Amino acid sequence: MLEVTILVVVLCASVPHISSHTANSTNSSVLERHAFFRRNESVINLDHSGLEKIKRGAFKDVRVYRLNITNNPLKAIKKGAFANVSVHEIFLYGNNISLIEPDSFHGFHPYNGSKILTLSLANNKLEVIKTGIFNNTRFSRLFFNNNKIKYIEPGAFGKMKQLTQIDLVNNRLEKIDVGVFQNLGRRSFSILLNLSKNRINYIHPYAFENTSLAVLGLENNGLDGFEENYFKNTNISSLYI
Repeated sequence: MLEVTILVVVLCASVPHISSHTANSTNSSVLERHAFFRRNESVINLDHSGLEKIKRGAFKDVRVYRLNITNNPLKAIKKGAFANVSVHEIFLYGNNISLIEPDSFHGFHPYNGSKILTLSLANNKLEVIKTGIFNNTRFSRLFFNNNKIKYIEPGAFGKMKQLTQIDLVNNRLEKIDVGVFQNLGRRSFSILLNLSKNRINYIHPYAFENTSLAVLGLENNGLDGFEENYFKNTNISSLYI
């Protein structure tokens, strides 16, 4: 069995100087409608602010390079909270998020270019990634590490043409069925998919069908070994087990 360590390089872009200040929270538990209406900021920072709820339209017609809503008792992301928001990086890590409604991220648009670089939902309390959450989105990198994810609905990542990286390290996945990671990646680029430190003991032979993977990380799972038919019609450049 091959024993190696995954090395994923994360590129951090500098934040443009659009404004001379960061928009900080006022330690309110509820973010009201139009709280950041038509704001144009380099960073909106809601870190350790005690935020519990984001009302519909709280972020409307906003242009911000980096949006930080981190380390709060926030439990849910609901549809309409983000409406026509131009953004490059979104950090929602370290909250108590267990629910994301379908189309909650539909209101995000690229700050520049054709994609949004990062959406981080790491260190939350998600148990399921549902189909519809990422409808009509342009995220390039998704981070779900250190949640409680047991199940990913088929098609959850479907039609995400800009997707280049999915991090699901340290969750509770037990099997990889068909329909979850199929048809990802394109000829021009491949996907970095890290499923290390889960409880995976079964992979369907067609689980990664028609997917181009630059890296597939499966270290520290419950797999006893691999058979040749595990990866039907799949292109994998580097496999780590």
